[in-house]
Parts: sequence; structure tokens; C-alpha cells
Amino acid sequence: MAPVANGTPYSSLVLGFGSTRVNGANRFDLEGVEGTVVRFDTNANRSDASFAVELFDKDGISSRTTPQTVANFLGYVNDGSYRSSIIHRSIANFVVQGGGFTAPTVASDQPGSDPATIPSRDPVVNEPGNSNLRGTIAMAKLGGQPDSATNQWYVNLGDNSRLDGVDGGFTVFGRVIGSGMEVVDQIAGAPTYDASSFYGNGALTDLPLWQNNNPSVIQPSEFVTIDAITQLSSDASLFTYSVEVSDPSVLEASVDGEGTINLSLKQASASPVLVTVTASNRYGDGTSSQSFEVITSSDRRFVSGSPVRDLTAEWLSSCSCKLNTTQQEDLAAGTALAIEAPGWSAVIAINRVARASAAGADLQAQQLAYTSGSLPSSQSVEIAGSILE
Repeated sequence: MAPVANGTPYSSLVLGFGSTRVNGANRFDLEGVEGTVVRFDTNANRSDASFAVELFDKDGISSRTTPQTVANFLGYVNDGSYRSSIIHRSIANFVVQGGGFTAPTVASDQPGSDPATIPSRDPVVNEPGNSNLRGTIAMAKLGGQPDSATNQWYVNLGDNSRLDGVDGGFTVFGRVIGSGMEVVDQIAGAPTYDASSFYGNGALTDLPLWQNNNPSVIQPSEFVTIDAITQLSSDASLFTYSVEVSDPSVLEASVDGEGTINLSLKQASASPVLVTVTASNRYGDGTSSQSFEVITSSDRRFVSGSPVRDLTAEWLSSCSCKLNTTQQEDLAAGTALAIEAPGWSAVIAINRVARASAAGADLQAQQLAYTSGSLPSSQSVEIAGSILE
């Protein structure tokens, strides 16, 4: 797996009261992973039973892109077709195949216990050109019909490049990334059974089951199940995260599975607190860290009832501008931040004033005139100037 690289850097911030959240999106990247990524969650018995697949929808990551096949596959992913689906075919050193059936919810001696066929849509045109090498994922299709692939897919367990010339070639549309093949190999290691007569379905001649203590009754938990396939919106889910602060007595920090940091001020400090976030590759080796400073303050003027907000509200009530209650509140809050905390949360100040700008340019001119007489530093002048852009 390619190493972990730093993405968008964190910015230092001031935490004046209470808590805040820092977005973790795009902070870290996996070098060499450019295509859309999907996560397969399985019921394999291991601490992390998921594996990730990079799809070949971007130039430069495979011999050819497979845009129509990727779009077809993601259609089934995003409508939930693959939820609680099974691996219905497993052949050692060859392939594991899924996407065709959902797992039963009752034991095989009960009515409605057969694996249900996943409804398929129109076939997708064949897009051969990438080789069936170990760790790649490809579309299954009907023999002698190159353009017959619909919803069934398979993962190559070995070098199956001989398939590249069969029936016009099979469309290889992605690859398992990182250590994900450890999960696939565990799936491939499950014992297989010829269940074609048992279920009256010729597709189940090599059905893998985790265990089968009673050959006459198959339990739902014995199926090798793909619990879900999820399209990831960013690289954030490809990592596990940890966060440390230089002074836990001042600042409390936690991080969720998407890398979003939750910060909570315990007490003010004269010195900045250093926050360090580390991302570890969830599907392989490699880590990377980023740090940023948090300047703390016990000043409560930034909350409702602050003196400057009250003064601003008084000014708004006496000016000729017609603002509704929400606009008055937003403008009061923005003004308070611009005046009281030069350089702090400029984006918040700008956004709040921008929300109130529906009242027109005249309001902005009065806002600038009002703040310019009280601005304590050139930095705040820059903030006020940004408001008018």
C-alpha cells in the first residue's frame, strides 16, 4: 500500500468558551489511490472484517478506465442491492464470487430459507483491457455473451490472466487495496459445499459456509455474508485516528472515525495547546501526523449577553436599516467577533455578516463605519475589509 500523506493542513484556532468541532475531511491521503473507493463489510471473524476496493474510474491507475462498469456497479451499491448478500461461489486459488443472492434470514428447514436472487438491471457493455491478476475485481457474465454482465462480481485469488481472452475478455474494474486481501483470503478459506441440490439452484455448486455442524440444516449465520458495500465520500474512512494534546488539563480532545476532532476547553491557559492528530492506514502500513495550536481564553464575551453584542443590538435598533431578528443577531455576533477578537474566527465573523447582507450594501457601509471607529488593530481592519468583498 502506498504511504499515508498529509493533505489539507489544520489551521490554528482560538477557543474562547465551551467546545468546537474541527472537520477531518481531506486532511490525509493515501498516495497512489486516485479512483473512487468502496468498502466491503463482511461477517468474517476478525477485528476488522472489511476490505476496500479502488475502482478504475480515473486515468492513470489501470491500463484502461471502465466508466460504464463502475457506474453500473455503484448503482447496485448505492441502492442497497448488495446489503446482506452472500459469496455464493468460492474456488480455491481462482475466485470468490458474489453479488447474485442475498442471505436467508431463517434456517433451511423453515419456509423462505432459500438465498434470494438479487434483481438485476440491463447488462453493461464489456470493457476489457485490464488483466485478471490477484486482488482485482471483475464482472461475471454469461458464457459466450461478452456484454451480459449485470450485478455479479468476483475477486481474483490468483493470476487468472488466461481469462483476459475468454469471451471477449472480462471487465476488470477495480483492485483490492492495502491488506484487504487478508480478509478475502479468509473468505476463500471457508469450506465449500455443493448445495445445488439442497437449494435446487445450479449456481450453488461451490457454496462457502463458515461452518456447518448439521448438514441437513443450514443456519443464516453460516453463510459468508457481505453485510454492505459502501461508496466512500472521501479518504477519511481509509484511516484510523488518534489525537493527543500537549496539556490535557487545559483542553480535552477526541476524534471520530472520519477524523473530525472534538475539542472542549477545560480551563484557560497563557500558553497555546498543541493538538496532534495521527492517521494510520486502516488497510496496511503507514502513518502520518499533523499538529496545530489552540489558543485558549476564558473571555465569555463571545457568548450571548456580551457587552459588545448588546451595544451592537442597540445600534441596530436605532439605525434606518430594516433587519429581521435573525439578521440582527447574526450581525451583532459578527461585529462582536470583529471588534473584540482581532484575527480570531474571521471566517465566522464574515459569514455572519454575509448572512445579514441581504439588507443591502447600505447596511454593509454602516457596519464598516460602526466597526472602524472601534477596531483595535490592523488585523481587524483586514477582517472588516473582507466583509465588504
